[in-house]
Amino acid sequence: MTQSEVAKVIGCSTQQIQKYETGASQMSLSVLLKICQALHTHPARFFTSFTFAEAQEGGDSDEDLEARLLTAFRSVDNDKVRERIVNLVEALISTAKV
Repeated sequence: MTQSEVAKVIGCSTQQIQKYETGASQMSLSVLLKICQALHTHPARFFTSFTFAEAQEGGDSDEDLEARLLTAFRSVDNDKVRERIVNLVEALISTAKV
């Protein structure tokens, strides 16, 4: 997707997208979410080096757990290992339903 296409989808100028990309302008959370929607991706995709706090009172939220799982999965380069991870998660889910 080009900068122009992203700009059109989220309702801003191509120049503004360029400013976001180069760091000349900071985007709001709502703009980030619009861009993620346009690119069909999760916001965690943009924070691959971000570490989530695990010591929250009451534990991690579902969103934090999902983001951690997705970040970990995307860090795996081996397609066979990725497939095994998916199989493991599916097996755990089916076992939990019993």
